[in-house]
Amino acid sequence: MIIQNADGKENQELMKTHITFRGHLLVLSIFCTTLILASCGGNTGSASSARANATVAPIATSPNSSDKSGYLYVDPAGNATTFLQFTEQNGTITGTGTQAYITYTQGVASVTPQTFTLLGNLVGDTVTLTFSFQFGGKTDTGTLKDNTLMLAVTQQDGSIRNIPYHAASIDEYNKAIATIQQKVQNQNQAYTNMMDTQATVQAQATVQANRQYAVQTDNNNLAGNLNALEADSTALSQLSYSSTLTSYANSWASMQKDYATEQTDAAKGCGNGGTNLGYVQTDDGYVQTDNGYIQTDDGYLQTDKGYYGSDLSAVGTDIANVKGWWSQLQTDAAKNTTHTPALAYTADQINQAIANAQNAESTALGNWNTASASAQNYDAQATNLLKQADALANGMHC
Repeated sequence: MIIQNADGKENQELMKTHITFRGHLLVLSIFCTTLILASCGGNTGSASSARANATVAPIATSPNSSDKSGYLYVDPAGNATTFLQFTEQNGTITGTGTQAYITYTQGVASVTPQTFTLLGNLVGDTVTLTFSFQFGGKTDTGTLKDNTLMLAVTQQDGSIRNIPYHAASIDEYNKAIATIQQKVQNQNQAYTNMMDTQATVQAQATVQANRQYAVQTDNNNLAGNLNALEADSTALSQLSYSSTLTSYANSWASMQKDYATEQTDAAKGCGNGGTNLGYVQTDDGYVQTDNGYIQTDDGYLQTDKGYYGSDLSAVGTDIANVKGWWSQLQTDAAKNTTHTPALAYTADQINQAIANAQNAESTALGNWNTASASAQNYDAQATNLLKQADALANGMHC
């Protein structure tokens, strides 16, 4: 047992460190979870980051801080320590204590301090200590001899464990606190590193998922535009002017027939009282009507030209879209290091689809030029024949 005179100079020095001595002075340190189970719950405070830790101030030192003036128990795992301070007079023990232990909030460690009072008795080597906390308390018994305090401490499961506490100084207690705080700092740094790594991995996974999604989207858009290109190219290449050209042919044949009739009637002369002239003029009217049909056919051809222009424009747009999505797919695929999903098409397939569309454009242009030339020929012949028919009728002079 460590004993100092209550009236001595050393005692006066220790009083400057807020330690009260009466009679014999004993300083004890006891681990939280073995000392007071009910008082060592987790910290309910919030922690914004792994670097925001509670700091436990050490006990103020004095010129006698290095003296073996107490008993220290430090958790072998380095998670907690408790510092007790009491006086004994005529077998009665009174004092206070402080403890510090690691708690965790959402993975972040911090050091939680706690103070308490204690009362007890010392009879020979047998000691009884009652610890009083803000919420509840407990009593442990044991022995104090040979600079060792041995307490029989009841555990959470009801079992009893003998815990030894060894003589130590205030400096040693402060060192234990510093060790715990360093452990908290190391744990929180490791936790921060782990969270940063997880965040980096998650960010990389998100980026990769977005890149894969971009490739899939490009594949889908390219497929849609290739389908549109094929459909529009087919429609363009199959665009036909046969109906309009047949109508031209029929109108021209009718015009020729009516002009031939006019010629036959004109050859008969004016007739009695110029009656035959009326037949010739009627025949000329039929020729003029036939020419009107030719002009109507011109209107049909203009409608066909509108269809041709619309289909041609659609194919041109499709080709541009296919080229654009193929280029975008190349760009996105280069960023997708997983190569999943794979490219749905090859460069040869894209080039072939574009070549087919361009062939359809060429074919359609040829068909339109042929139809347009035929229409111009019909128009020219009809105009010339109409002039002849009008001249024949006007030249009768009956």
